[in-house]
Amino acid sequence: RSWLFSGSGGLRSFVAMLQLCSLLLLLSSCPLLHSSAAFVPAATATTDRWWFGSERYCRSLRRVAVAHGTCTMRSSANSRNHGRWKNRFTKEKHECVLQLMDDESMLLSSEKDANLDVSDLALQRGLHSKTNLTVWNQIASDRVLRSCLRNEESIKALLTGYYKILSSLPARRLERTHLVRATSIVAELSSIAVLNVSLKQRAVILKLAAGSREMLVVSDVRLSFLYASSVLSKLRGLPDHETKEGIMHVLTMLRPMVSADQDIARCFSLTKALVEMLGRIDGRLSNREYNQILQLLLKFASIREDRVQAVSAETKNSSSSRIDRMQALIKCCGLIDQMLHESLRVDESIQEILCEAFLVANDQIKERLEIALGVMETFERFQVTTVDMCVNVIVRLARRLLEQYEESDVSQVAGLIERAMNRIRKMIIEDKLKPDVISLTQLIDTAGRHVPGQGIVELGCFLLENAGASKIPLDVILCNVLVNNIVRGQSQVDREEAIRMSIFEVKDLLYVMQDKSVTPDIYTVTMIIGLLKRFASVGRGDEAMKEADWVLTMMDRFDIAINDVFARQYADLCSTSCGQGADALLCLKLSSYIFDKLWETQPLCNATITSYLQVCCETASRGVRLSLKRGRSAFDLYVRGTTSTAVEPLNSLLDLIARSVGRSVQDGFALALPLAELERERGVQLDIVSFNTLIKVCVKDIASGHKGISNILVLLREMSKANIDPDLISVNSILNACSKSAAAGNPYAFPAASRIAQMIFNGSLPVQPDDFSFNSLLHTFQAHAKLTGRTAGCFAYCREILSIMDEMGVPPTAPTFALIISSSEIEGTPDAVDSSLAMFHSVPQKLKTRQTFMAMMKSLMKVGRNSEVMELLDESASSGLKPNVYMYSAAFKACKTADSLKWVLDHMAKNRVELNANLRRQVDKISQSLRLQQRSLPSDHQMD
Repeated sequence: RSWLFSGSGGLRSFVAMLQLCSLLLLLSSCPLLHSSAAFVPAATATTDRWWFGSERYCRSLRRVAVAHGTCTMRSSANSRNHGRWKNRFTKEKHECVLQLMDDESMLLSSEKDANLDVSDLALQRGLHSKTNLTVWNQIASDRVLRSCLRNEESIKALLTGYYKILSSLPARRLERTHLVRATSIVAELSSIAVLNVSLKQRAVILKLAAGSREMLVVSDVRLSFLYASSVLSKLRGLPDHETKEGIMHVLTMLRPMVSADQDIARCFSLTKALVEMLGRIDGRLSNREYNQILQLLLKFASIREDRVQAVSAETKNSSSSRIDRMQALIKCCGLIDQMLHESLRVDESIQEILCEAFLVANDQIKERLEIALGVMETFERFQVTTVDMCVNVIVRLARRLLEQYEESDVSQVAGLIERAMNRIRKMIIEDKLKPDVISLTQLIDTAGRHVPGQGIVELGCFLLENAGASKIPLDVILCNVLVNNIVRGQSQVDREEAIRMSIFEVKDLLYVMQDKSVTPDIYTVTMIIGLLKRFASVGRGDEAMKEADWVLTMMDRFDIAINDVFARQYADLCSTSCGQGADALLCLKLSSYIFDKLWETQPLCNATITSYLQVCCETASRGVRLSLKRGRSAFDLYVRGTTSTAVEPLNSLLDLIARSVGRSVQDGFALALPLAELERERGVQLDIVSFNTLIKVCVKDIASGHKGISNILVLLREMSKANIDPDLISVNSILNACSKSAAAGNPYAFPAASRIAQMIFNGSLPVQPDDFSFNSLLHTFQAHAKLTGRTAGCFAYCREILSIMDEMGVPPTAPTFALIISSSEIEGTPDAVDSSLAMFHSVPQKLKTRQTFMAMMKSLMKVGRNSEVMELLDESASSGLKPNVYMYSAAFKACKTADSLKWVLDHMAKNRVELNANLRRQVDKISQSLRLQQRSLPSDHQMD
């Protein structure tokens, strides 16, 4: 009693003794140590082990308390009566530390080393027992322990405990509150280890911290940002050499969050701030540190577009929280340039991730391509060994850029595309990179469509020629694209030499393909035929057919099967070549050969038989009698092998019959109409083209001397039954047929034409006529007037037709005025000629043609006004319209004196018009006639 109450010191000792007793009471009933079998094993949780051990255990507690300075070495009451004690004081934060004291270990340790901290001994006790995360968080938060964190043994023990606890239990089953607390503590311990480079066991501590951190992140990836923020708060205000390592530590923690797509906006903001902090720190980064920064920035640059929009919506488009992928990409490229200037190596993995970041978005393609080209040029300058993905990213970006622009606007990026093409060529040939053939083929094809020209052709040929020296897996698809680019480049060129050079380039390409063991296919030869068709259209039909024969030889050599597309293209080539003067019989034979080869393998489609019949039409127009026979035979094969009811093949065959009239067939209508009837019975619906072609057959019959007007009337009745109204082509064909029929001496042609015209004028035919319609009617009327001799009023009738044209809004043309003026010659009266001369002077100057002048000259000669004929000849020359031989021929007929003949000859010499054989014979005849007239006149002496 004297010891307990002897002065203030005794009182303090008494208070300390009470605190120790209260601690012992807590140890006996602590729920943290006895509530769960997962925390403490059964043997350890018994009262015998924790409390009813022995008096020696109490001595151990006293020794530890003395070592800690909380009580004096004095005997205490029997610990078995601890239940009668109550804690009258507030618990200290370090209770959990004292709970973990082990009697033997603590006693032995305190006896061996008096300087050993009680917190170290408590942590050692905790590491040898099984505890939970809640207890360990309280232990790590203890006030006593936190004051001793300068001891690396304490830090190591705490991190070891966290590592053991998190390794033993699935972290997903733990409460988030305890995980957040554990994350904060681990972050604090990691910061201490990172910033204290003098720690002897620093590497071990950092490894334990990394292991604990990874297991925490597995449970909730959002803890990464909490960890990073906690560490970053410790870094501010520290020296640069300490801050750099801490920043790298924080950046490492942000990667899991970005990979797991958690808190992207905050991570991006934090990353930008950290990179800016690194930029202000003096000193160089290591290669590993650069790679860590690049990997994180490239994670942001590779975020998908939908995720970027979602983040913008979540942050309400805040500028500070917006993810700028292009900014991250530019920063990465700047860091790569900085690495290379510091003689550091860029890993291949970084190159691949960088290329993926370039391709992740479809916006700002032009800027992305420019940046990518700049990076590749930097790699070349520093002799960096690049990966295959580098050439693929340029290929894909260039293609995307071309697809974003219309063909008319592609000139804006033509320079950038050319730069990309040159870079691709260099990377493939010099750097030996292996591009993706599909992407490269698509790029060359797109470039050929948008930027046709010699540059794309040269690139393709260069790649093809150097295929052996590069890693390009050459195939026929790429070769076809190159051929197509050559053909496409000449699609808008009309110059013969340019097309000829393209043919030579295609041949060279085929030779290279042969050297590379690449066999051309049907698409290759089809594109070549298209180029030859272009060559034939500029007037080189014979040469085009010779080259086509070479193509057929190549097809036989490589056993290339013919398909419909090739057959149609070849038929178009034959038609064009025949129209340009090629051998018509050769065109027909080659086209028939292709047709027969195709028929052996498959039935003919509508387009194929139509194309072949067009060849027969062209050759029939050139006088080949075999054309109709070939065409009719092919059409019969088509009908027997198909159930199609398309009308186009029938129309082509009817056109062939029309062109064969007068050559291989005499009465075309007798052949065409039954054929049309048979097809209609088969289910083919005749259209307006069918009837117009039948009318064309009638016109050809009329021109050949057969009656055709009655046949045309039959066709008009058939059109009415089929509810098909004639169109302008029908009306013009009928009027043209009437004109030819009237010229051939048919007196019923003009009444039929008048009937058609009357139906047009009164609206019975819903057709708006044109100048050709009225000119055909004028022709028919004049031919009928000459045939019947009823010439009176001919000019007046033609003037009435001109008035109707004005009423219907059809402007007259130069042939119209020439026909009306020539009607005065047919009438042959002075009044008609005076009226026609007045009309001639009122005609606009641009409509006065040689035909108009000649019609007026003939009308004047009809009434003997020869001097005015000479005046018209001089007027034509003075107006800038040089007279031709036909006008001079009419003027010669008006010469009644030698002076007038001499004047016309001088006029010809003045206008540099030479006398042809016909004019010379005409002049000789006129001169002889004038001499005879002069001899028949009496001389002056005889007159006297």
